[in-house]
Amino acid sequence: MDERGCAWYRLGTLPGVASITYGVDRAGTNLQGGVPLLQAGHINDGRIRVHQPASISQEEHAACTRSWLHAGDVVIVLVGRVGDAAVVTPGEHDWNAARSVGVVTCTEEGRRDSIGSWVSFWLRSPAARAWCLEHSAGTARASLSVTALRDLPVPMPPAVDRVRIQSLLDVVDEKKAVNERIAECAVKLADAYFADIPAMDLPLDRTPLADVAKVSSGLARPTQDGQSPGVGWVTSAEVLQSAFPTWTRSPV
Repeated sequence: MDERGCAWYRLGTLPGVASITYGVDRAGTNLQGGVPLLQAGHINDGRIRVHQPASISQEEHAACTRSWLHAGDVVIVLVGRVGDAAVVTPGEHDWNAARSVGVVTCTEEGRRDSIGSWVSFWLRSPAARAWCLEHSAGTARASLSVTALRDLPVPMPPAVDRVRIQSLLDVVDEKKAVNERIAECAVKLADAYFADIPAMDLPLDRTPLADVAKVSSGLARPTQDGQSPGVGWVTSAEVLQSAFPTWTRSPV
């Protein structure tokens, strides 16, 4: 226990956590009417966003019971954006997960105590994300093993303090969700205005992109030397999943 009264656990031994594993090794062909499959690209900035999930057969689903999803559990990106996490909602209950997704299954008591939400909040902290990146392998693309994930240090303050902290973080998330809906409406309105431009018969000048902007590619994988301050980075999956034409996620 530290000076602030927090007890520290490894994620694999955290009270309320039943198991930590990964998803289906080799998902077959996407099947219509099969069991939905949660993929790493569906987990973004602490939330699960799924438009058209892939599906696996009932046989594949039955053969991989370890990664069945239950509301209140935690799903974690293991490849690429290592450490990005979200809580499984009732909408993903009884789904399965892809190999690139870690699944933290909670006990019934853990779900009642919202342990999944606490773990998800912690994994969104800069300290936890830096730990995940430091303990991942690979050069072109980071990969975090389940074995390493089980060793993630997790703070557990006294129950009263944890409930208070989670309540405050829930309010922040609710405010963030409202702001995102406002931004989505603004983007749709802007798209509608731009769609009308061709019909306005306005004189338009065309110029190569290189004349107005510098175009370059990113790093294969960011590195940290443990001394310099961290710099935020973005992956192609995050760009593809973004609902907005601007990037506003806080650096990790």
